[in-house]
Amino acid sequence: MRAAAIVLWAACFSMPLAATQTDVPLGHADFCPSPDRPEGYRGDGSGIYPGATPPLNFDEASGKNLKWLAKMPGWSHSPPLVVGKRIIVEAEPDTTLCVDADTGAILWQDSLGLLAPVVGGWALHSGNGYSTASSDGAAIYRLFGGRMKVAGKKGGALLVSYDLEGKRRWLTETPGLNNLQTPLLVGDRYIIGSMAYDTATGKLAWGPTKDDLDPGEPKPWGSDDASLVKIRLGNQDVVLTPGGWCLDPKTGKRLAKALAMRNANGRSWHPLGVEVNAFISPVARANADGSVTVVFSSGDAKGRAGDPDKRFGHAQNDLGAGAIPPDADITQPPWAGRKVWYSLRVLACRLSLDAKGQIRSEQMWEQPAAVAQELSSGAGPHVALCGDRIAVLTVKGRIAVLDLKTGRLLGKDFQAVYDCGYRAASMKGVDINAPEIKAAMAEFGISDEVCWGRGTGGPLQRQTDFSMSRMGRALYARAAVDSRNLLWIAHRLGEIYVLELNDTGYRLVAHNKVNQPPCWCSHAALVFQGQRLYYRTFGRLYCFEDTPGR
Repeated sequence: MRAAAIVLWAACFSMPLAATQTDVPLGHADFCPSPDRPEGYRGDGSGIYPGATPPLNFDEASGKNLKWLAKMPGWSHSPPLVVGKRIIVEAEPDTTLCVDADTGAILWQDSLGLLAPVVGGWALHSGNGYSTASSDGAAIYRLFGGRMKVAGKKGGALLVSYDLEGKRRWLTETPGLNNLQTPLLVGDRYIIGSMAYDTATGKLAWGPTKDDLDPGEPKPWGSDDASLVKIRLGNQDVVLTPGGWCLDPKTGKRLAKALAMRNANGRSWHPLGVEVNAFISPVARANADGSVTVVFSSGDAKGRAGDPDKRFGHAQNDLGAGAIPPDADITQPPWAGRKVWYSLRVLACRLSLDAKGQIRSEQMWEQPAAVAQELSSGAGPHVALCGDRIAVLTVKGRIAVLDLKTGRLLGKDFQAVYDCGYRAASMKGVDINAPEIKAAMAEFGISDEVCWGRGTGGPLQRQTDFSMSRMGRALYARAAVDSRNLLWIAHRLGEIYVLELNDTGYRLVAHNKVNQPPCWCSHAALVFQGQRLYYRTFGRLYCFEDTPGR
């Protein structure tokens, strides 16, 4: 039965059987998803592609390392999914497309026709298909969520599965799911938050689970866009929640709490600071000894205190910029009671199995690292693992680098990677009346008011808050790590930075830009395969490949 499955899997991609070897690393040109190693959000959830060497430099205008560019039939913020020689992408409001990986040609597409389009300023920030699709090598699974077209239905979530040729296997309508979170594919379970669905039928397998929290324990499911991560301990697959719960994917049963920690004196302490604001997706990496290194991160809600008489609390910080030492007891002097406008908490632990087969969690630092952010806002961190260093990214275009072994800050506090200042409504240097700009906005239904704003106090106040004039060049960095331990950061207006992390912070290795009208923004993450880089912008799909002489 196993041999038959492997033959079928290899045939699906027209690849030799050698490509089915379990030691092929994620990001390698021969890697294909399988039931044991599915692919989805940030590849395997880590954002690390140890088999990939994408081109460091590329240019759309000159064609340097540009293999192909495909215009999509609709906009999307969802990143592409590589399934052998197929690229799975999404187009709003509820369309799934399959693209040839070598040419960019559309092989098949299917629209559910059940969700209403996202319009106005929200189109610049979200969408019905915001999350990432998943695949086990034999089928595609994805989540859509939004306002239903049917009168009387306020909103809902749609889970849909296709085979590789585009035939719909099942469609499940279920209320209450968050389409900003990406479901996790583990074996025969498709899991989102506290609920799991059977991959063969689309029917509910278990959930919703009860939180059953201890006093002071943070909620396990994280922020609105935080996703679950799969890890493997021994012969067992384990689902790790952003808040540190370890779950059995088959039943949803809680196996352990990865963040139930005590310090050397036996005193219990809140795992990520005084008061957790919202957990972000954890990052996990398997180790050679069978253990798994996990990095958790969150905003500190009490870090927003500042001085109420000042508009920007950082002007009154008595903590100062930088990192609180990880061995400091932050509930005791001199740290207790200190004010900081915004603080990001980071904690690393090592998960393994003890002699009885129970999950054991060992904290790598005595206390969580706390990095003080000077900016007045910045949402939660986005964390990446690069070798023995942790990159903590903020939506304001800044990065802090921590030592994985000690939790110590390397270099300065937050260092700017790219300019994140708000642009003026006129978008300095951009002709907002240029024909190509007007055509781009008309094609995707984006009005002048939404894109450029109309000041404050008018009926478009809410849309102005979501306009490009307010948004600037920053927001929502998405990161990936290649085989060279280089950190790739793409922000939503198409600039892509390649960084080498070091003892002083980082060194800029390369800076590339995708040429696009300024309203073609994207949340999509970078995806690597072999020497290729796939990138989904608002209306296009790019394939860059390291090709000598090009």
